[in-house]
Amino acid sequence: MIVYRKTCAVKETLPFADELLALAALAGRGQRHEHATELLMEAGIFESGLADALFPERDGISEKSGALRNASLAAGRLFRASWEGNADEVGKWAGLFRARLSAALGKGLPVSMETRIPEGYAHYGLFPEAYLASARDFFRDRRPRHVVCIGLRSIGASLSSVVSAELESLGCQVVSFTLRPRGHPFRRKAALAPELEELVGSMRGSVFIIVDEGPGLSGSSFSSAAEKLAGLGVPESSIVLFPSWLPDGSSFMSKAARDGWGAYPKYAAFFEEVWLRSGRLGRVAGLESEPVDASAGMWRGLFYPEGAEDYPAAHPRHERRKYLGRAAGGKTLMLKFAGHGRYGASKLGRAGLLSGEGFMPPVTGLTNGFMVHEFMPGRPVAERELNQLLLDDMARYSAFLKRNFPASERMGFEEFHGMAVRNIALGLGEDWIRPAAPLERMERVYEGVEPVEIDGRMFPFEWLITEKGYRKTDCLDHHLDQFFPACQDIAWDLAMAAVEFEMNPMELNYMLSRYAAASGDTVDGERFRLHLIAYLAFRLGYSSFASDELAATPDGPRFRSLVHRYASRLKREILWLSD
Repeated sequence: MIVYRKTCAVKETLPFADELLALAALAGRGQRHEHATELLMEAGIFESGLADALFPERDGISEKSGALRNASLAAGRLFRASWEGNADEVGKWAGLFRARLSAALGKGLPVSMETRIPEGYAHYGLFPEAYLASARDFFRDRRPRHVVCIGLRSIGASLSSVVSAELESLGCQVVSFTLRPRGHPFRRKAALAPELEELVGSMRGSVFIIVDEGPGLSGSSFSSAAEKLAGLGVPESSIVLFPSWLPDGSSFMSKAARDGWGAYPKYAAFFEEVWLRSGRLGRVAGLESEPVDASAGMWRGLFYPEGAEDYPAAHPRHERRKYLGRAAGGKTLMLKFAGHGRYGASKLGRAGLLSGEGFMPPVTGLTNGFMVHEFMPGRPVAERELNQLLLDDMARYSAFLKRNFPASERMGFEEFHGMAVRNIALGLGEDWIRPAAPLERMERVYEGVEPVEIDGRMFPFEWLITEKGYRKTDCLDHHLDQFFPACQDIAWDLAMAAVEFEMNPMELNYMLSRYAAASGDTVDGERFRLHLIAYLAFRLGYSSFASDELAATPDGPRFRSLVHRYASRLKREILWLSD
């Protein structure tokens, strides 16, 4: 199924370097730890993009890649000093970062690079401070004198800088480089140039650490890197993995990863011990009570007092970190992860506009990747709980998005159509491809409307009934996440609302007419049906994927029920299309 999308951007090297130098100056003042986090993240993106350009087929070592690695390692040392509150060290490493980056630029780097969004930093609430703790645990257990620290690009570049910084502070000698396992997402392979293989072979007596944010669905990035080291003569007992979590490996898509996951020692520390139990999150957010975890579907316990039988389906690993806490004056605040650095900052303006119009609760700020806003008690709307007021609010909200959040770009029709057709074939069967053929002739409809930074979450449970009326939750960033829709015609949101609220024709026509009156944009039948079918195909794909991955949990059957619902509706809409 096509559920995820690939997000890349081309950046010019020199302007990006200027941004890093400015960030280093800001971080070097030592006033806010989040500036050090942002520098670490951006330096890792910079190094990864250029390393990919330098080594397009197999990873090697060169004077240029070594200079880039030295700059990233300086960012790691600065980050560690910032976390420890050592202002003098922060200033020192900020200066060294600038010097090392300038030295790298003097070696004639590629003029541009392709960069990728670091999903852990942007979406999943990955905090590199946990890797400092992992490195300390590893050193306490192993007491190594010499370590080779390997970061798996992209995000492993910055995380390996953090691990290297901590081990060096403990007296380890560290050699560090990065590599990118290549190939199909479920069958990654590590490919090394002869000079890098020779370097690895010369250090077989060291402990080799592999650092990344995963493992992901396949586990193949970690396993391919470990297999490559073992094939070059490094003993399995000397290969140590630093993941962000510790699955048992039984559900990995890659057989090699399933078979090999248990062979290697692993070290992972977690956000909860580093930021919560230490009290750090509460202090930076100005809370007077211990934060209550509402992540990973646990928010359902706050809103569905009757019990789990009423819970909507939720994939715990696809949800943002969320915490509730009491602030001064007894006010309850919600802290929701919005992204480190520019990824969180980009959403603050949208939050201000939406809260100013009364669509979402008031926002009070952004701290260390968390958007902070007032928690407004309420009750989630049920699926068929529709009335004129809610339809009016949904139409007004969609019109507001259309007017205020135009998108600069979106995916092409080929990708959009390809997702729908593939998910139809896999979800309904090959026999349904032919009835869906008219979709291919709707490129003019798709391209004829400007894209919008859509909501992407028009589920009933995302609308709360509060004392002040309806309020929309989770409305800031799904056009930016790693799932398929991205920026689309606002018709995607309108179609989603129609499906998820199971609107009858009268309700749908009313919502569309109210939207047209508020926006000046009339959504005709052809445009609506294109996005209705595409949305159903996407949700069928996502629910199928989630039901399989969560089969052993209570959410597995919830998603399986949705699979049947979306499949039935999708068949009906395709038959209407073919008629």
